Amino acid sequence: MTTRTGEPLAAARDRALPLVRALPDDALDAPTPCAGYDVRNLLNHLFHVVVGFQALAAREEADFSVTPDRLAEYGDGWRARFEEETGRLVAAWAVPGAAGARPGR
Repeated sequence: MTTRTGEPLAAARDRALPLVRALPDDALDAPTPCAGYDVRNLLNHLFHVVVGFQALAAREEADFSVTPDRLAEYGDGWRARFEEETGRLVAAWAVPGAAGARPGR
């Protein structure tokens, strides 16, 4: 089975990356339309989902219970790391069979 899940993920990545690249550091504490999330928390959430869904594509376990502070972890390089991780996500879901059964299901 060939999965096409990588295609919409690539489109989403391609729309998000210019926004992430252009985001000034002083905007990280700004509110978002998502209740309970400022820009920093929303980006950390997105990082967490991007990395976790890479594992799911490989039929590995992913723990979504605690969101790490990836922005702090990657420091000034968080934008480049976001681009790398979203690229890995697209590649992981472009693999044939990536949309198959998940552990525990």
